[in-house]
Amino acid sequence: GETAVVMTLKNRDFIRGLEDAQRGTLDFNRGVTRLSGVLAGALVNAFAAATAAVSALGVAVAKTGAEFEYEMTQVAAISQSTASELEALTNESRRLGETTMFTAREAASGIVELAKTGLSTGEILGVTSDVLNFAGANMSDLAKAAKFTSATMSQFNLTSSDSARIVDVFTAANQNSLFDMQSLQTAMRYGGSVAGALGRSLEETTAALGMFRNLGLEGSTAGVRFRQAMLSLIGPTGRAKDVLEKYGLTVRDVNPEVNSFKDIMITLGKTGMDVGEMALLVSKRAAADVQQVSKALADAPAGAITEYDKLYESLMNSAGTAEETYKKFTDTV
Repeated sequence: GETAVVMTLKNRDFIRGLEDAQRGTLDFNRGVTRLSGVLAGALVNAFAAATAAVSALGVAVAKTGAEFEYEMTQVAAISQSTASELEALTNESRRLGETTMFTAREAASGIVELAKTGLSTGEILGVTSDVLNFAGANMSDLAKAAKFTSATMSQFNLTSSDSARIVDVFTAANQNSLFDMQSLQTAMRYGGSVAGALGRSLEETTAALGMFRNLGLEGSTAGVRFRQAMLSLIGPTGRAKDVLEKYGLTVRDVNPEVNSFKDIMITLGKTGMDVGEMALLVSKRAAADVQQVSKALADAPAGAITEYDKLYESLMNSAGTAEETYKKFTDTV
């Protein structure tokens, strides 16, 4: 009887343990099922994300390709280039896209701007490297750099063979004055054509504009002040001639067609004329700024190197500046 009781108790314990084990197995199976669902969902989500990324990349590549083809179509239409010339320009754009910090489409945009100036295919191919250095050295895009370079050629009657000189002078100006790419381009837009018509050099004009910019004037204001002063001094009014005569000067003494910007400023500065008299000579708006620049040059001790001299010399000795600066930027990337 006692053995039967013990056996019965053991059987009950065994059955209870078996039931617990079965419940544990069921819980485990349910857990595995839930985990499988989670993992499957994660895999599905990951696959969907990857598919979307690949799709977006495909769209971006297609869009970029279409934009490049559009730019080259513009080049063909503007330049009237032959099939072989267009192929050369296309290959150059792609080469620049593969070997520089710019894309092929950006290179093509720059070529469009150069083509608008009437440059031949050979001239464009000769200029693109200089424009690229210019853009890279001054953190600009190729289209803007090309447009600025080609506009300067027109203003100063320069050719494609002067492209390296242009980009070097402007890069040096940005490094040695308060100019940056945008303000210098704006200043040149207002002052460059007048200076070119007067026979002033690119370097002298840039230095003169830099003197006004260094007063804290915006690029547009610096260009306008320079233009107002130069135009007023070419054909002074009767009252302006009276002021000049008062200080023993003639119209020729301050004529920008036969005198440099520096010499004119020194001549005016040495007179000590007040702002009112200066206004009669160079216009009311430009008077105060011209007086400040002219006084700074006239008051410098004999033989002293002035702010203008330093800037002008940096521009005259700027050969290679754009390329060197661009390489420094790319070497650190």
